[in-house]
Amino acid sequence: MSKHPKSDASGMRVEVRNGNVEQAIRRLKKKVMLDGILQEVRERKAFIPNFELNKRRKAAAKSRWRKYCAKRDGY
Repeated sequence: MSKHPKSDASGMRVEVRNGNVEQAIRRLKKKVMLDGILQEVRERKAFIPNFELNKRRKAAAKSRWRKYCAKRDGY
């Protein structure tokens, strides 16, 4: 279900160590970003027609391909 190895299905947990709330918030934001939670919330916010989804997927695939080619060719 989750892409991030340290998250579990029951929920996300971040410890506050030595009263350092700012560091805990940074860790939480990173976990949320890696799990793709914000992206999913944005996607569920409004209905997106199939043609728009296909358009986005195709653009993402092109981006990944360009990135792969640049990495392969040594920038």
